[in-house]
Amino acid sequence: MTGARPGTGSAGTLKRSLLLVIARVAAGVSLAVLGVLFFSAGQMIQNFQGLDLHSASAVTLHISTGVFVLALILHSAVTKTGLWAAAGSAALFALTFLQAALGSYLTLTAHITGALVTVVLCTCLTAWIFTRPGVHVPASITGVTEPEDSSL
Repeated sequence: MTGARPGTGSAGTLKRSLLLVIARVAAGVSLAVLGVLFFSAGQMIQNFQGLDLHSASAVTLHISTGVFVLALILHSAVTKTGLWAAAGSAALFALTFLQAALGSYLTLTAHITGALVTVVLCTCLTAWIFTRPGVHVPASITGVTEPEDSSL
């Protein structure tokens, strides 16, 4: 079976679909968590509250970007496309740890700059993963068949 595109069989189609869904969920969660982080950061600046929420959200961001990078690396391996997105998600994952290291009042300027870079990178990767063409899962895999049109 030479010349066949990797991951084009029924199992390959299912893997691509599943990895795409996982990456999309992880991207959405990451963006939502970034929103919570910005909210809690505002609370900390204004009235010195929200540190617990900010810390818990940062841990959640580490987890969601970790899932995101794994899904994009596997998606890239299966489809042989999107290597730049997998590398970008790895950079995003590493950046979340750099942000944690810079998360004190003494390094606040660098932390805010890093937060902006994190949001831009995460938004770009999310836009990319949501504009990927959806993969149609054949009826032979799902068992769902189209109803016959009896009006003809």
